[in-house]
Amino acid sequence: MSILFDDLSRIIAKPMPRREAFKLIGGALGGAFITRLGFGIEQAAAVTCEKGESLCGSGSKAVCCSAGKVCCGDSTVGWTCCPSGHKCCTDASKPYCRTTTEGCCCGITCDKGAKQTCCTGASGKNPRCCAAGEICCSDKCCTAGPSPKDPCYKAKC
Repeated sequence: MSILFDDLSRIIAKPMPRREAFKLIGGALGGAFITRLGFGIEQAAAVTCEKGESLCGSGSKAVCCSAGKVCCGDSTVGWTCCPSGHKCCTDASKPYCRTTTEGCCCGITCDKGAKQTCCTGASGKNPRCCAAGEICCSDKCCTAGPSPKDPCYKAKC
């Protein structure tokens, strides 16, 4: 903030037309605002990609993707590059890529082609893949019980 104040003081101290002074002050305030939001020069310069690569993400967690790869992730878990045609999964502590026949399941792979489904509890810990026809009941893969409204009631686990 002291740098902003010094810059504004220098702008005001110079003899110049009022219009030019307002432009410079507006630019300084706008730059400070944008930097405060996290779009500053230091973040943009955190990762430098080579020719033919594209920047994936922003800030210090950003990565460079080579040709044929697509950006995957978000600002909370970070970024990675997936092969074209793969899907991006961000339901774990870091981003990961899956083929179109695989499901995102907290970092493990469930085969959608075999009609497996992801089973995680409320905590999201100990994920597993349930076989076709099974349902997830409190972190366990089970055969559905007789009640259509509550298939976990009297389910066989």
